[in-house]
This record gives sequence, structure tokens and C-alpha cells, in this order.
Amino acid sequence: MPGPTRRAFLTVAAHGLAAGALRGADKGRAPVALVASTHSKLPKPSSLEDPLDYPRIRDMVWKAIEYGRPRAGSLEAKIKPGSWVVIKPNMVSLPPRPTYRTGDVTDLRVIKAVLEYVAAKSRAARITVAEGGSYRRVGDLNPDNVLRQNGVHVEALTADWGNEFAGLKGTLGDVLEEVRTKYSSKKIDCVNLAYDAVRDASGEFKWMDVPRSPNGVGAFGQKQVYVPANTIIGCDFLITVPVMKVCVNCGITVCLKNYVGTGPRIVYAPPGSFSNTDLHTKHSAEGRLDSFITDLAAFHPRISAWWTPSAGCSTTTTG
Repeated sequence: MPGPTRRAFLTVAAHGLAAGALRGADKGRAPVALVASTHSKLPKPSSLEDPLDYPRIRDMVWKAIEYGRPRAGSLEAKIKPGSWVVIKPNMVSLPPRPTYRTGDVTDLRVIKAVLEYVAAKSRAARITVAEGGSYRRVGDLNPDNVLRQNGVHVEALTADWGNEFAGLKGTLGDVLEEVRTKYSSKKIDCVNLAYDAVRDASGEFKWMDVPRSPNGVGAFGQKQVYVPANTIIGCDFLITVPVMKVCVNCGITVCLKNYVGTGPRIVYAPPGSFSNTDLHTKHSAEGRLDSFITDLAAFHPRISAWWTPSAGCSTTTTG
């Protein structure tokens, strides 16, 4: 049976949020904003069928950030001067991978919009785009899971997206360089989380207990210790920008499924593979991912923000 169209999906989502707004927001919950490309308060409202160029995507993302402003203050107000802000998209796959399909990864236009917003409006000192996909980085001598374009080994920073994203061609590296040039007072860089494992003084992977919540709740996974990424536990503010897509092995995750990519693949990938297979096989509970994605999220800094973008729609939650 064919699934719903994008228009139908976005219409249902918008109606659901509107109904919630009419009932009144729960003061104990974080605000959620949804902005469709048809929104009348955008500079250039566009049809849901319009492929959208970068300026219109940027306007949607920035409007969603504005609407998702929490009671405690704006996103930029939450980022303290001199902070290290990490933006975590989902770039699990790249076009050279045979199984890659459109919609697998976070829209590059949305990544750029969030990056520009933080660079323009906050007093962060360092802004890092951090992701670890199922492909070897340039310089890794292992022969498996190497992705090539025109015979050249590529990774998240260097893979060319061609016409994948309307109005924005090139690589993630191109995006970073453009924003770096425009906002030269800030350090803007990229970290490959697949190789960013925390290690002890001897250089061995450091297995750590899941941080406990204020009410004492700890790990949910079957295996209750993890090797997190240095970048995730070391940054001051984390913005996770997942993809609006489904996963059959977990419940409604909102943004939590995006944390699978924070598990360094050099720790969790078995020989001959470069996927986080061991997270699934050793940390899942009752065959589902909900347990360990919740555990991985516990390693992030206390204050974070979440975006769930799709073509024609942008939502934001801050807390």
C-alpha cells in the first residue's frame, strides 16, 4: 500500500500542532514550532511542491527558531559568550553508497541555515558540525566501506551533493568555508564522530556509566556502559538536526535516533563493517533501539536544542 504524500503528511502534522495550540500549551513542556513553506509570515511563501532554494529554506528555519523560543529566552541567549556549540546533523550515508536514497540525510540547506543562525546571532566562540557516518574517512587505510566519487575517496566533508538540494550545490566543506569567511571572528570546523572516541590515559577506549538524571535514573540499555565521543561530552551546547524519516526498530524518537551517530564507529563497528552494529546487538533492550538512544542522549550537555527538518517543513524544539 502506498504511503501518504508529503502534502498529506505535512497537513496532518500541522493540524495536530494547531489542535494542541488551541487546547493550550502545557507550562511544563518545551515549546514546539512548525513552519511550512506556505506560511504567510515568510518573506516568500511557497507551495509545498516547490523544491525551494536556500534563501527560502533559511527563512523557514530561522522563523521556526523564532517561534520555538522558550520562556527562558531565545536560542542565542541560551548560548553563553565564548561557548563551543556543536551542530549534529544526520549524514549516515553519502551519494556514492549504493544504498543511499534521497531523504537519508539532513538537508544541507538546513545545516547551513542553522550554522549561519548560530554564527550571526550568538556569541559562541567555536561552532562545530559533527557527524560520524557509515563510511571511512580520508586517510583510513582499511579497505572496506570506502566511498569514492570519480575515483577519489570522499567523506562527509568532501562528498559533492550535485543537484540533491535545490539551489545549493557543492560539499559540506564548501558550506563551512563560506560561513567561516563571512564570520571570521569565530572558529568554524568539522569533527568526524566516528573516530572521536573517549580514551583513558593508556589510550584504550574509556567505557563510561550513563549520566544519571536528577531523580536518579540511569541507563536503560542491556549493556549499561558506553564509549561516548569527546565532542559530545566536551561541548557547551548541542544542536541536533535529524531527518524527518521513520525507523522500524524504535518508537517515536523525535530527535533521539540521531544520537546513534554520536557513538564512535571505531568502537561499535565489527571487523569488515563500519556501522554501529554493536550498539544494536549489545545495548538494545527487547530488540528495540529506544533504550540505547536514550542512554546516548544522556551524555550531551545540559542545554540543547533540536530541529526536525524536511523539504517544505521545519520544526524546532528548545529546552
